[in-house]
Amino acid sequence: MIHLSAAVPQNRLPFPELCAVVGAVVTATVLRPRLWEWDRVATRRASLVSVACAMSGILLPMVIVLFGSTRLPPGVPWSWQVSNYLVFAGIAFCLGPVLGPALAGGTTLVLYLGCGVVNHLAPQAQGVLPVTGYPGPETHWTVASSVVLLALVVHGRTRGATRWSRRLTD
Repeated sequence: MIHLSAAVPQNRLPFPELCAVVGAVVTATVLRPRLWEWDRVATRRASLVSVACAMSGILLPMVIVLFGSTRLPPGVPWSWQVSNYLVFAGIAFCLGPVLGPALAGGTTLVLYLGCGVVNHLAPQAQGVLPVTGYPGPETHWTVASSVVLLALVVHGRTRGATRWSRRLTD
């Protein structure tokens, strides 16, 4: 656990969750489909491969969260970490084709740390945020599944990149 403040010790960021979010940003960058470079045709196969890359990139770092959940204190549920991770992984993969990998990764990390700071400074804001702070037993599965589904749809429609994001990375 990463302690945000010694004055309020109950507010912490789970280290496995942070590692998984960073892992999602890295996999969104590395696994970003570049099918438009390979065969500039809009085929169904290209869309399916792009969606498969996004899905595997979202699921791969979740292993970090699942292994890290074994180190939580007794009585603290682990499902909220998976829900939080899926929200930020979905954001990273949703923004990747639109903004480009670097800008999407930076935005995702700023959002993750921003949510951590808001959870720390205003714990009552948890009802507004799409994620749960430590040791919150509640989960946001609707938001998590919606963001992941949106990321898969974006990858399927754009095949991994838009014209604007290609201009940014070329």
